Amino acid sequence: MISKKFIFVIFLFLIKHTIYTQENNSTIRSIKFEGLKRTRITTLESIIKPIDVGSPYTSKTTNQIAQKLNEENIFKPFIYFYVTEDNNNVDIVVNVQDRWTLIPSVIFSVSDNSWFFGASIWEKNFLGFNKELFAWGGYGSTGWNTKIQYKDKRFFNDNIDMHASVNGGESEYIDMDLINNEFIRSYKNAFVKTDVGFLFSVLDFLKIGAGLKHEIFWNIKDNLNVNPLHNINSLGLYGSIEFKKYNYEYPFEEGVAVRINGGYQFSLIDSSPGYYSISGEVNSALILTPIQRIGGGLFAGYGDMPAQTEFRIAGLIGRYTLPQTFIAADYYASMIGFYELIFIDLALPNSIPFGRLGFQIFYEGGIYGSDVLDFSYHHGPGIALLTYLNNISMPPIELRLGWNIVNSELYFRFGVFRYL
Repeated sequence: MISKKFIFVIFLFLIKHTIYTQENNSTIRSIKFEGLKRTRITTLESIIKPIDVGSPYTSKTTNQIAQKLNEENIFKPFIYFYVTEDNNNVDIVVNVQDRWTLIPSVIFSVSDNSWFFGASIWEKNFLGFNKELFAWGGYGSTGWNTKIQYKDKRFFNDNIDMHASVNGGESEYIDMDLINNEFIRSYKNAFVKTDVGFLFSVLDFLKIGAGLKHEIFWNIKDNLNVNPLHNINSLGLYGSIEFKKYNYEYPFEEGVAVRINGGYQFSLIDSSPGYYSISGEVNSALILTPIQRIGGGLFAGYGDMPAQTEFRIAGLIGRYTLPQTFIAADYYASMIGFYELIFIDLALPNSIPFGRLGFQIFYEGGIYGSDVLDFSYHHGPGIALLTYLNNISMPPIELRLGWNIVNSELYFRFGVFRYL
């Protein structure tokens, strides 16, 4: 005899199956975009793929479109949908507005032994095609640096990213043992680096890349003659893997992002050998409430490199408690954990929010070493004020202070910084 409980379970299964079937019988008949002034319609159609006319329509479709648009960071975070259905044919109207994407910014960093000032111009939606142009110049106590970069997220087709850059300057580097506060050596180089690379989308959240890199260094000064330096002229091949699974809820993003890069530089001159390097990072965040989130990151790198090409690890996420310019490393590993709270809504006179002000506390620590420093470490707490702007396409404006407990020094930095 069949129990009433069994019949009830079958009944629920049939209802669920029927709803699922009906939902997947709906097809998108049209997608229209309203509110745009700069971005081209063809650009948006490319961004939201594989969702297109003829695709099945489900209860998740509008959220999937919103996530894809928010990921590009060139649209205001408030996106509205108007959906109508006629005989399983669905028409979608998306109201989305452009952000201002031509971003000038300044960066300033200072510690007891160094200072640095830089300025950049960053266009993230060139001619409405969602292509990036970036130009940077900076000067400080250790020299000057310039960079020009172009990035095309849909190069030839929707599955290929391309980037190209030229970086040059003249800088003096100082290797320090921060634990004992001892000077190890200094050296000054002029350099030019060029890079062309491609990323191929394997899945929505996974990309595999490859590229070419050319590096030239001219040795200008090498104090103390500790492991004397040589001129470098090398051409290299590198590969990369990127995994990114994020959810966007203004002003936060949550999820996991992983990036691994590795390559080998072949020497083009007899005076220096070839060299290799591999580096990677994992960033994660979790939204607790609409105004709170926690997160963290792991960062590591290893290589057998000339001093001029070693990792410059200071002043980046996970290494805020290191001075901006004094750390070069053959290997490093660090981690960071943070808590962030949005405590002020910034509003225009008509009460329309145009941004939010956040407060972050963090703790980080790590180890590193080089050809002249076998082992060193750092750790300490820090605080930051972060300003998020709705109408401008850029990362938050940061005012950040980190304290390295190992050498009892404070490190300050202010500006807009580009992360993964």
